[in-house]
Amino acid sequence: MNKDSMGSDKLTRSIGLLSVIAACIFGSRINTQMKDTISSNAILRSQLNNLRDEFETFKSNIKNTAPIPESSRKLVDSIFTCSDDGWCTAPDHHFLFPKGIVVGTKNTDCTYGSAVLSVDGKGYNCPSGVGSVTFGDGNFAGKYAVALGGTGNKASGEYSSTFGGYKNTAKGKWSSAIGGDNNLATAVSSLAVGGNENKAIGDFSVVIGGDKTRATGKYSAVIGRKKKGPTFSPTAFGECRDDPKFSSIITNNVSGKNCEWLSNKSRNVKERICKNSYKYRNGPLVPLKDICKITCENCGNIYFRD
Repeated sequence: MNKDSMGSDKLTRSIGLLSVIAACIFGSRINTQMKDTISSNAILRSQLNNLRDEFETFKSNIKNTAPIPESSRKLVDSIFTCSDDGWCTAPDHHFLFPKGIVVGTKNTDCTYGSAVLSVDGKGYNCPSGVGSVTFGDGNFAGKYAVALGGTGNKASGEYSSTFGGYKNTAKGKWSSAIGGDNNLATAVSSLAVGGNENKAIGDFSVVIGGDKTRATGKYSAVIGRKKKGPTFSPTAFGECRDDPKFSSIITNNVSGKNCEWLSNKSRNVKERICKNSYKYRNGPLVPLKDICKITCENCGNIYFRD
């Protein structure tokens, strides 16, 4: 055998050995990869089965859930009738809002009551009581109270009301303040109407107009600007005056006192003497409150100040 033949034979055997070794190596890797693939497929099948079970459960839950009514999805398909310009109406239905309605802007500083109504363009009104109503700007309403219009008004008394004006307050139960500015109705069923800084302080009292006037007595009323003393004003209520010819008031066994004299006394003195009766114009006894009507505040529970 020559050298060339021997060299070729060795090369052939070497190539064969390398092929066997390579086959073993790659075969082992392929076998490992196939095992990994089979294992991964098993995991994927398990996950797929889990997803299928979860989907079946989801479908079952949907079947047991009440369907969402179509009317709650689209306004045009509901009880409302909507026009092309954006207005919707429900002419055949009433609506209940137990908590209340705010039209416009919410007042973030207000503790809203229940069953309230507020029309609030700026977010300053506060209907804080049960059943309260506020319109206007910066108005407040307490329990069952109403503040309608104006600015900065307070209907804080139960069942009280304010109507327009500026910084008026109805503080008493069933009281009202109407127009004007900085007026106060503080007593039960009291009323302040117009003017400036007027006060209806007595129960069932009324103050109308004027500046810094006061209606302090029960059932009393004041009309117009306050002066030193009351003067007669003809009104639709009829004639109300002190009789200038009467001078038969007796005090400390001294007669000759008249209505003008009594008008300058304190309220306590006037109330005590006005309860008395005197002989009037050589006739029968007449209650002094029917003679000195202005001084005794007996003009149908109305007295007047110009």
